[in-house]
Amino acid sequence: MNGKAWVQDGRIRVRNPVEGGKPAVVAPGRGVRLFVNGEEVTEPRPVLEEDDLRIETLTERVPGEAKVHLSPDGLEAFLEVKLDTIVSYDVPDQDPRENLVLETTPRYKTSCPYNYEQVVALLAEAGVRYGILREAVEAFLARPEDGRFLVARGKPPTPPVDERIDILFPEQSTGKPIVREDGRVDFYELDKFFSVGPGTVLARKHPAVPGQPGKSVTGEEIAPQPPRTIEIVTGQGTDLAGGGLQVIATGEGRPTVTRSQNTYRFEVIPSLVCEGDVDLSTGNIRFKGDVKVTGSVTHGTTVQATGKIEILGAVLESTVDGGGDVIVQGNIIASTIRAGGHRTHLEKFAVPLEDLLRSLMPAVVAARQLVVQAGQGQRRIEPGQALMLLFDRKYPEIPVLIKKILNLYREVRSNFDLPGNLVNLVAQIEQNFTGVNLLRLNDFKVLASFLTELRDVVTELKEMAGVRANISAPYAVNSTLEAAGDVVVTGQGCYGVSIHAGGTIRVTGVFRGGEAHGKKGIIVGEAGSEMGIRTTLRTGARGKVEIEKAHPGVVVQVGARSTEFTAPLRNVKAALDPEESSVVVDALKWERPLRGTSI
Repeated sequence: MNGKAWVQDGRIRVRNPVEGGKPAVVAPGRGVRLFVNGEEVTEPRPVLEEDDLRIETLTERVPGEAKVHLSPDGLEAFLEVKLDTIVSYDVPDQDPRENLVLETTPRYKTSCPYNYEQVVALLAEAGVRYGILREAVEAFLARPEDGRFLVARGKPPTPPVDERIDILFPEQSTGKPIVREDGRVDFYELDKFFSVGPGTVLARKHPAVPGQPGKSVTGEEIAPQPPRTIEIVTGQGTDLAGGGLQVIATGEGRPTVTRSQNTYRFEVIPSLVCEGDVDLSTGNIRFKGDVKVTGSVTHGTTVQATGKIEILGAVLESTVDGGGDVIVQGNIIASTIRAGGHRTHLEKFAVPLEDLLRSLMPAVVAARQLVVQAGQGQRRIEPGQALMLLFDRKYPEIPVLIKKILNLYREVRSNFDLPGNLVNLVAQIEQNFTGVNLLRLNDFKVLASFLTELRDVVTELKEMAGVRANISAPYAVNSTLEAAGDVVVTGQGCYGVSIHAGGTIRVTGVFRGGEAHGKKGIIVGEAGSEMGIRTTLRTGARGKVEIEKAHPGVVVQVGARSTEFTAPLRNVKAALDPEESSVVVDALKWERPLRGTSI
């Protein structure tokens, strides 16, 4: 029977063979050394009970490694660590057997071979010298494990603030009706045609703010990204202001902007073309610039422009109000047409403002004298108190003029774009010269500044009002035509029409049953009717009235003098006599008056 060997409690036990059997064989395994009789055995060895057998387990150390990695942008450093591994072995019990190979059970333990200074040295070898995260390194050393750890962080560059641009006008019209303050919806005002005037700020560019440089973990400076820039291109009707940071309109019209990548191109288109009719589908047109309508103006709508207006169709029960010439190629029926309308209102302002200037200048001089005299008499009065006294006793026309100016302003401000300096002047009048406000006026410097501004406004209003605008149309019925310049009716004529012109009125056809007031003169083909319908033609004191054929009932007024025709006349020429005491009429009798066209 062969011998056997086994392991018990960490020791080798042996049973010798009997009856000629073979001894047990013992061989060392992994991680263990076998000593037989004091000699280390590395190969299988027969053993007996009397042999001295000893086991010695091994402890092995597998060295780790550490590498430093930098992020591509240089802003982070990572320590990639594989710790040292310590392997120790236990020898478990093994059952008796003839050939015993010592088995072992390994036990693993990791160990970090670095301290803080050694980690810093590793980082320095890799060039890392900025932004070392001491707390992160110490946390790793306190609980080391394999892995990749952030150990340094640089300072990233501060990102720049890109240039940006604010568009200050609607790029798309909403086409929605306007809701008024009282809650009513106005379907005539559809917010479709936006326009601007000179000086309007169309866009504002906000300049870029450059970023601040950063620093990499190796201590190198990291340049910030350049900010995105915006290029502004100014086309017609626009210009740069405010150091190139603002786009302003230099003319009237419709503002537009087109974008191409980082380029913005601005323009103010001076004219608006409305294809087709102006009706409820388009709503009213209110435009700073010229307007052309290829159809008619109908359904009680309004076309208002600061420039020229051209209507290729008719105007039916509507209003057309142009700052420049108004040309209507179709008929005008039950409508109001104005050309240079705002100039007419500027004229209305110019007269009382000039009168106010003429009266207020001596009133201020007199007020200054009153204040000085009161001071010499040991009394004190303020400039406003002195003016109020003078207004009451010596210059009663000044309060009347102020009231007239304020009423006129309230009347027209909602319908017309008034010059900004005029608006500011009226605000000063109301603030300083009405009611108890006048008593609070205590500085002659304020009065001097006001008089200077008043003089400038009067001069500018006269210049603006001097530009004439004309009306041209073929035919008008039951309508009102008002022009700062001339009114020319080229076709059949006018029936029941009121015409007011700052220049000359010329009607090549019939003018019947209305009133025409042409400041510089009137020329009419046929005036009145066989039925004696009252028709009035008025002109200024220096104007003339010329009529090819005039019916009875026609009234001609030149200046303050007038005459009424009681018989049919032809080739009529009427003007004031040299003394301006009466109207002199040069005419021929019309023996057989032609029948007037009836309507």
